[in-house]
Order: sequence, then C-alpha cells, then structure tokens
Amino acid sequence: MPVDSNKECRGVPGTRSRRKTCKTQVAKDGVCMKEIEHLKGRLEQTPEVRAVKVTWAKVLLSDPSYPQDAALSRVAEVLSKNFETARGE
Repeated sequence: MPVDSNKECRGVPGTRSRRKTCKTQVAKDGVCMKEIEHLKGRLEQTPEVRAVKVTWAKVLLSDPSYPQDAALSRVAEVLSKNFETARGE
C-alpha cells in the first residue's frame, strides 16, 4: 500500500505554528538548552501514573488467558474490514 508523505505540506493558511523557537542558548549542534530545561521541569511535574500502568500491563501479560480469544477475533474482524475498505474492495 503506497503511503504519501506530507513533507511538502506548508500548513493551513491563516494559522500560526505551535512550534516555539529558541532564541537563546543554542549550542553549536542546534540544541536549545532553555527548551531542554523546560522539558525536564515538565517531566518532574508528571505524576507517577505511568508506573502504575506498567505494573498493571505486566499483570495482564502474565495472565495466559489475556486477551480473550473473542476480543482478539473482534479486533481482527474490525481491522480486516477497515483494510478492505481502505483498499477499495
């Protein structure tokens, strides 16, 4: 199935980009230290929800009956129908 890239996409006319530009402390390799510090601060503020999710995922994966065969069959059916629709069949 061919996939068209959107590298030539210029965005939607009349809208502004959300991308912030760093005007200070840009190293020779183009890394913006101000942006890195901002991201580190955001990471430190992130709640510990992910650790709980990882633990829950490990519990589910250790269960040989997860996911149930009926659920897998339904997902496979939906994927199959969507694939056929995308191909125009």
